[in-house]
Amino acid sequence: MVDSKSTISLNKVILFLLVIMPIVESLNGLLLGHHISDIYRAGLGLLILVYIFCTGKYLHKQSFELLFLLLLYIGLTMFQFIFFHGDITAFKSDLKTTTRIIITPLYYAYFYVALVRKDIRKAELVKLLTTYAILYAVLIITPTLFHTGYITYDYQGTGFVMVGHGTGVGSKGFFVEINSLVGILVIFTFYTGQRALAFFKKGNLKNGVQFVLILLSLVMAEIITTTKTGILVGVIYLIYFLPRSFFVLRKVITKKQRRILAELLSVLIVVLSPFIYQGFAKEVTLFIQRNQYFFDLFDGNLLKFITSSRSVFLEKTFKSINRADNSLFLHLFGGGYYIRLDKPFFGAGRRVTEMDWFDLYFSYGLVGIVAYITYFKESLFNILNSKKNPVKIMLIVFIVYSLIAGHVIFNAMTTTILAVALAYFTDNKFGENDD
Repeated sequence: MVDSKSTISLNKVILFLLVIMPIVESLNGLLLGHHISDIYRAGLGLLILVYIFCTGKYLHKQSFELLFLLLLYIGLTMFQFIFFHGDITAFKSDLKTTTRIIITPLYYAYFYVALVRKDIRKAELVKLLTTYAILYAVLIITPTLFHTGYITYDYQGTGFVMVGHGTGVGSKGFFVEINSLVGILVIFTFYTGQRALAFFKKGNLKNGVQFVLILLSLVMAEIITTTKTGILVGVIYLIYFLPRSFFVLRKVITKKQRRILAELLSVLIVVLSPFIYQGFAKEVTLFIQRNQYFFDLFDGNLLKFITSSRSVFLEKTFKSINRADNSLFLHLFGGGYYIRLDKPFFGAGRRVTEMDWFDLYFSYGLVGIVAYITYFKESLFNILNSKKNPVKIMLIVFIVYSLIAGHVIFNAMTTTILAVALAYFTDNKFGENDD
C-alpha cells in the first residue's frame, strides 16, 4: 500500500489533471493526430486505479463494484463476439468502446472513495464544476476573438476546417466534438443560472453577479457554436432567468440598488448591442438559413427536424432487431457498438442512433443498461430525495439531453462532468456549505 504522504500527493495530482481536462481536450483538437487526449486519459486512469486499489487501509466496496462493471462489459463484448457477429474487427472496436463507457464509473469511484476518506470535500466538487463552466466558455470565446478555431458546420463536411480557411456556420474553438460540447454548454447554462439565483436569494450580490457573468459567457459561446439546441436553450433560459432574477432581487436589495442595477444593465445593453449585432448578425442569419433548409428537407416533419433524423434511425434499429431471429439475445445482451443494427442484414460500420441511452441499450442490451444505472444507485436515490439545487437541475438537464443527443455517455468530456455531478450526491448531505 502507498503511504499517507504519497496518497495526499497522488490525490493532488489527480485533481489537477481533472481541473485541466477542458484545456487538454482543446489542445487535442488543436494538435490533431498527436493523441493528446488518449495519453491524458490513460495516465489519469492509471493514477486513479492506483489511488483506488493501492491506497488507504482497506478497499472500498465501490472499488469492487467498479471491477464487476468492467468485467461485465468485457464479458458482454466477448459474448456478442462468440454468439452473435464473430467479427474480430468489431470485437477489437467494442473493447475500445468499453474503455470509454467505463470512464464515468471510474471517475465516480475515485470521487466516491476520496469523499469517504475525506481526501476531498463536496465544496471542491462544486468548485470543479464552476471551473469547468468558466474554462469551456473561455476556450470557445477566445479563439473566436482571434478569428481562429474550427468551423462548427463546414460545407466541406470534415469538421476540421479552420475559420477563414473555408465556408460554413459557427465556430467550436479547437474542440473535436460538437454534440458533447453543446451538451456541456447547455448543462452549465442551467448550473450557473441557478447558482446565481441561489446567491441572489441569500442577498449575496457579489457572487450572484459573478455567476451571471459566467452565464452570459456560456450563452455567448452557445451563439458562437451556432447549433439549434445551443441557441434555443441559451435564449429560452435567459428569457426565464432575467425576470426571475429581478423578482428575487426585489426582495433583497433596496430601491436605490435596484435603480442603479437597472441603469447599469441599460448602459451595458446600449454599449454592447452594436458589437453583438456586428459579431453575430451574419452567424445568426446563416443559422436561420441552414435550419430552414433542413426543415424543408424533412418536409416540415418537426420530430425529424428536432432530432436531426435520429428518430428515423431509432425506429429502423428497433424494427431491425425485432425482426431478427436472435431478437431476444439482442434485447438482453445487445449487439455491440460497432455492428450496424439499423438494417435487416447486420453489418460492419455501425451507424449509431446518436441518442445515447438507446445506443447503450442497443450495444449492451437490458443487462448492460441496468448494470450501468445500478452502479450509481446511491447517487440516483439521493437525487430523487433531494431538494432542488443547481447540481440536481444540471443533472436532470444532462439526462434529458443525453436521451435525444449522442456522444454524451460515450464522450470523455461529458463523462468527466457527469462523474463529478453524480459524486456530489454520494450521500444525502449536500447544499449547505458548498459555496
